[in-house]
Amino acid sequence: MAEQSVTAQGIPVRDGNDGVKIGEDWSFDAADPTDKPYGYETRANAANKPVFATGAKITVSNKTATSATISFPAATVTAPAGFSDMVQGYRVVIVDKATGETVSEQIITTAYHIDGNPDRIKNSYSLQISGLTSNTEYEIQVYAIEFYQVESDPLTLAMKLS
Repeated sequence: MAEQSVTAQGIPVRDGNDGVKIGEDWSFDAADPTDKPYGYETRANAANKPVFATGAKITVSNKTATSATISFPAATVTAPAGFSDMVQGYRVVIVDKATGETVSEQIITTAYHIDGNPDRIKNSYSLQISGLTSNTEYEIQVYAIEFYQVESDPLTLAMKLS
C-alpha cells in the first residue's frame, strides 16, 4: 500500500480567550517533516526584536545613597505575518561602570501572559533598586523580551548615587 500524504488545510486560528478567529487558516502537509510552519522553532526563528519608541528613556527618582527607583516606557513588538507576539517582560541590568561588573539583574514580567488580556499591558514600568554603593557610577540597561526570548536593543542611562 502506498503512503498517503495527509494535508491539513483550513484549520482556523482562534483566540484562546474568546474563540474569535484571528489570522489566516493554517495549512500544512502532516507527513512532511520539513513542513512545520507553526512549531515553536519556526516561530522563534521568525520572531522580531521588540523596540522602544524613538526618544524613549529611563528616568530615575527617589534616589538615596544606596537605592533609586527607575522607570521606563513599555516596548512593542511586531509579529511576523501569520503569528502573534507580545513583550513578555523586561530584563533590567545594573553595571558598575568602573569595574564592568553586573551588580544587579532583575526580570519584570508583564501581566499579559496571565490571561492574554491586552488591557493588562502597562504603558510604563518602575523598579526599586537597592543595595547599591554611594559615590559609584552605574549604567542601567533595560531590555524588552518577547515571547520567544528575543531581546531588544537596550535603553541605557548612566546614574551616580551620592
